[in-house]
Amino acid sequence: MPVLVTPYEVLPLSHDAGIMECIRDATTIDDLLKKGISLVDVLDSKIKKKNFVYSLAGYSLVTYFLQVKDRHNGNIMIRRDGCIFHIDYGFFMSNAPGKGV
Repeated sequence: MPVLVTPYEVLPLSHDAGIMECIRDATTIDDLLKKGISLVDVLDSKIKKKNFVYSLAGYSLVTYFLQVKDRHNGNIMIRRDGCIFHIDYGFFMSNAPGKGV
């Protein structure tokens, strides 16, 4: 199965801050739900559905292998073409929310 992963640049500024590249034509899943827009509405073509499935596979593998914590709809973004990606890797491996840095 093909896997899509959205690469983007991140510039760390300190141990707890950084700047992330802006990904155009993307919004969080949380924002869509707050606006009353469902994934069915967004994934309105075969190519968008295919991109969604392939990027979901990539997202699942990356978050599993890195053991990313703190996954929620505010950290998952979807592009206009249907690809999803995760934007917050502040908590992964042994670092989890509420347990300190």
